[in-house]
Amino acid sequence: MKIPKKAKRVYKGKIFEVYEWPQREFDGSYKTYELVKRQDSVQIIATQKGKILMTKERQPDHYRPAGLLGGRIEQGERPLNAAKRELLEETGLASKDWQLFNVYHPFRRILWDIYVFVARDCYSVGKPRPEAGEKIKLQKLDYSDFVKKITRLYWEGDLVSEILQSQQDPRRTRSLRRLILKK
Repeated sequence: MKIPKKAKRVYKGKIFEVYEWPQREFDGSYKTYELVKRQDSVQIIATQKGKILMTKERQPDHYRPAGLLGGRIEQGERPLNAAKRELLEETGLASKDWQLFNVYHPFRRILWDIYVFVARDCYSVGKPRPEAGEKIKLQKLDYSDFVKKITRLYWEGDLVSEILQSQQDPRRTRSLRRLILKK
């Protein structure tokens, strides 16, 4: 969905912009529609020594017991560069083996794409430099534990969860495992 030409921005915050416009209904009446826009973001499925890295993350307003590395794409930044920056900032790690896993649009009335990358064979290049409002602890999981966490704890309704949950066919499961771990 795009912002309609007749839409007017009614709010601009640090993360979100809200647009409104009158929309003609099927019966001829008009109704006000809204659309929210935000900066795209990246998520990273990072691996190191055959393990998948997930986070336990605390921010001043919430705790997330399981999550992927990632964050917002900065203005003018390419998604892969954002993923590399976020991996480095949050973990002090880098990778030479990157692959775009998927791009998804999580909500119908929010202009927001999430780019999911796989970063294989991560290695240390420095110390983590998380933002002031982030406390991140890494978890190193084998593939089956990763699948359990991503499908049960935090990811209900998320496309990553849907993809992993749909892996009823052992061949498709092996294929996804190979994509992430190159095994």
